[in-house]
Amino acid sequence: MSSPYALLGCTALLAVSAIATSTSRYPEAKIAQLKPYTYYASAAYCAPEITLAWSCGESCDANPSFKPIASGGDGDDIQRWYVGYDNHLDTIIVAHQGLNMSNPKAFQTVLDFTPAELPRDVFPGLDRKGVVTHRGFAAAHSRATRDVMNAVEKGLSEHATKKITAVGHSLGAALSLLDAVHIKLKMPDLKVEVVAYGMPRVGNTAFADYVDENIKITRVNNKDDPVPIIPSTDFGYQHPSGELRIHDKGWISCDGQDNENPLCSAGSIASLFAGEIEDHMGPYDGLVIGCRPSLTSKPIVEPVVINEDTKPLESLNGTPRVENIVADPVADKNTPASTIAVAPQVPKDEL
Repeated sequence: MSSPYALLGCTALLAVSAIATSTSRYPEAKIAQLKPYTYYASAAYCAPEITLAWSCGESCDANPSFKPIASGGDGDDIQRWYVGYDNHLDTIIVAHQGLNMSNPKAFQTVLDFTPAELPRDVFPGLDRKGVVTHRGFAAAHSRATRDVMNAVEKGLSEHATKKITAVGHSLGAALSLLDAVHIKLKMPDLKVEVVAYGMPRVGNTAFADYVDENIKITRVNNKDDPVPIIPSTDFGYQHPSGELRIHDKGWISCDGQDNENPLCSAGSIASLFAGEIEDHMGPYDGLVIGCRPSLTSKPIVEPVVINEDTKPLESLNGTPRVENIVADPVADKNTPASTIAVAPQVPKDEL
């Protein structure tokens, strides 16, 4: 049986002759339009009770029209997340927490880059031959999928919008991209967009092609941040299009997938060790990503704690192979509870 990395590599070779190298300067006005999403990605690092109360300081205050719907995750086994509606942007926001440097389980998720076939029950119709993704990301996504989708459906029922915007930084960006693909497959009539910051590669070329054909994605990379160039293209991983790279003198728009122009991340950062990890947290248009709740904010809503029937997938030993990720793993009595906070019902005439 052929190696999954060989499968990934074959799909990558098909794109060699079409590698993009063209770039252009990104307008200041458009940079400003992205700022609300930068704040949303930053807020995702906060605990569920903070995002439900929308009391996370600067990142929450910058988007005063946001109405939280639900928040969840424990920041340990399940990345923190929240869902809500932005009346000004007329979109449901879906946000995921990025990599917590002090959480070894999050590191295990990132390092488990064995290629995996996405579960057909979560990604119906994604039967394009050869589509595989990062197994750790797919497993982490599966732990919160049900609750995130319940919150999205609740938001769509309460607000007259047809737009979903998934945002996130780092690992959270990868999870948000998987959210966007899942939502688009489930509800194809919706307009689904992704605004990602410091996003690692999530899947192979076939996956990237699917994203480009179905979802509008903006990937913002800060200077010499090395995270966007992992996992390596040597293993066949490929970014979708939409890269914006921040330089000291402005932002550059990089055409195509993994543009190899020296002004773009793939063309200037040779390896993880060649970059500057300090650039990963920002600043993104002046904002350093992270949770900084205000000391004088609204009262924190006490969350409802429920047990999730989820269990982290164990890492494989030995030769990597393509795995089928189970959407709802069998419950384990030692699985920790996940904090899920749900906003109270608001009459539509008060929205």
